[in-house]
Parts: sequence; C-alpha cells; structure tokens
Amino acid sequence: MIPSSWTAARRCLAFSAPASALIFVIVLAGCHSEDKVTPTGAPVTSATIATVNGDPIDAASMFDAMQHYTPVKSQADLNNMSLTQPVGRTVLSQLIQNVILIQTAKQKNVPVTDAAVGERYNYIKQLEEKSNTTEPFEQYLADQGYTVDSFEKEQIKPLVARLNLAAIGQTVADAGVRGYYDHHPEKYTFPERVHIQRVVLPDKATADAAREDAQKVGSFKNFLERSIDEAVTGGADGSDVPKWEPLSGPGVPFPPQLLTALQKAKPGDVIAPVQLQPGHWWVIRVADRQPAGKLAFDQIASQVKLDALSDQGMRSVSVIELQQSLKTSLQTANIEIVPKQYQSLIAQFKAKEEPVVPAGAPGQAPPVAPQTAPPPPGH
Repeated sequence: MIPSSWTAARRCLAFSAPASALIFVIVLAGCHSEDKVTPTGAPVTSATIATVNGDPIDAASMFDAMQHYTPVKSQADLNNMSLTQPVGRTVLSQLIQNVILIQTAKQKNVPVTDAAVGERYNYIKQLEEKSNTTEPFEQYLADQGYTVDSFEKEQIKPLVARLNLAAIGQTVADAGVRGYYDHHPEKYTFPERVHIQRVVLPDKATADAAREDAQKVGSFKNFLERSIDEAVTGGADGSDVPKWEPLSGPGVPFPPQLLTALQKAKPGDVIAPVQLQPGHWWVIRVADRQPAGKLAFDQIASQVKLDALSDQGMRSVSVIELQQSLKTSLQTANIEIVPKQYQSLIAQFKAKEEPVVPAGAPGQAPPVAPQTAPPPPGH
C-alpha cells in the first residue's frame, strides 16, 4: 500500500532547530486609527496590529505568517480538539514572542545583525539546494509563499536571536569548531539522492507502454492525462517531483521494491513498473541523481561556530537563567493589541505561568543544523 504521506503536497518549508537550540518555545504566528512614531522610532501605521515595547507588528506581517502557518497536531490535539486555537490568535501570539526574542538579544548585546541574517540565509540555501529542492532556492521560497525578505524576517531573524542568546558567555577554539563539524555529520552531510518523475497508471499494460514511451522521448508527456495520481499535472514537467529524495538513511521514502531499482538506476533510466496497491502501477524515471556529499567547512565555518557555541550554551546552567529572562521579558513587556478579539493575549502573557503555545508555525522555525529528513516523494 502506498504510504499516505506520498499523496501529500510538496514539502512545506519546515525547518526545525535541534532541541538543544530551542531556548524558548517560539513559533510564528482592527487597525490602528492614526499614524505616529513609536518610542523606538519605528512607524506605527494604519495597518498596525500590535506593538511590543514600541516595535510594531503590521497587518502584512501577520497575513504572511498566517499563510505559512502549519499546525502540528499532537495526540492531545487529536483527542481533544478544544485545545486548538484560532489561527489568527496563535499566529499573533507567536509573532509577539518573536519580537521579544529579538529585543532580548539586543538588550543582552548580541543583536541580530543584517550580516548574521545573510550568513544564515546562505547557509540554509546551500543545504536546501543540495539536499532538498531541485529548484533554485528563491523559487522554492516563492512556491511556499515567501519572498527572501519575508523569509528572513519571519524565520531567520528569530533563529539568529535564539542562537546568539544561547552562545552568550561561551567560547570555542578554532580546533573545537572543526571538531564539532567532524563529530556532527548529520548536520552538514546529505546522502546519495535522486530526482524523479513519475506517473501512476491503472494497469500493467498501460504502465509498460508509458515506460517504453518515456525511454524514447525522455518524459511522461504522452501519459500525463492517463495518470491517476492527482498531483500529476499537464505540461512538460507535470510528472516532476521537484526535490531530492534520499536513497539511504532514515529519511528514505521509497518502499523496498522501488528503492532497490532506484539505487541501480542512472539518470535517464525508467524503472520497471511497480504495483504498490491494486490498480496503482508506479512508473518512475530518474531525471538526475547526486552522490553523497558534505558542505565544505571553509564555506560554513562561521555558522558551525555559532552552532557549536549555542549547543555548548544549552548544556550550561545559564540556559535556565536565560529561559527565565525571556519569560520575564514577555510578562513585563508593554504590549498593545488593536483587534479586540486578540486582546486577551495580553493577560495570557502577563500570567505567572508560561503561556501554552500550540505546536506548529508558519513554515516552522528554520534550522540551526538544517539537516532534516526529507519526507516521502511529495507532489
């Protein structure tokens, strides 16, 4: 039987920092009647949804974050749907917490700089283009509804703040940075991987014909309309799965009968049809394949150092103080929320107990060590 995840849309932009870097549970999530300037100098416009110590959250930012919001259901959520909050409330809560995180980094003299954001962006781009998307990274972002600017604002800046805070008071020698890189291959390497095209056909005779035709013309263009896979579309690339799929390791998405054939296939090969469930014959063409590899240390040394420092900081007792500092900052912040339906968030933040933030985020938080196991072949 075909794994259910094979029928999902292509992978959402879902980056996750390692547990060791999650100092604070930060996940992304009426208008102001007059224009003015906040105490920090940032303009408050008619589109302002909320301010946090004077820093505004505008309607455009909230709207963008809502487009990327992908809640992760826990078993508790499945058992008790009353735990689920409306998207707008969840997203705004998360955006406010991100502002607090970035402000705290500035207050502790480890501000989020444009240079640091740019370096982390390039780091993520390198790994994604080598291990995940077959598209240029900017196009991949656009497919997920991001611009480079919105991705940096919504995803990377909170991550850099979190890393900077975790690294406070930590030191590591150059040899230690290289040692961290060498001892954490799971963060900086990627397995042998394959880029595929596929159609799913209702019987073996049609599947055999599709294979023979694809071997001649180099695509499934003549069989797209016959595919019973709803994710296969018209056009020359309608059968394309625009991502690199691993051929080894824990993230392998292929069942054994496909994996064995794909491991032997060369670019341009069309493997013999495989029936994964009654009436579903998969025909796969190998568009390209790449050998296992590793990001070059000299190209990512500054990011490896930041990873090493933050991981080291997370193992120190100072992390408890930092967690408390972040909670206190949230409780004592001057938060103003314009839409009435969200104003109860203020009381939630002021509560002595840390507010419960539902799991999930618009695209999730980006990676500290951005090696995440790719999902089964998305469509």
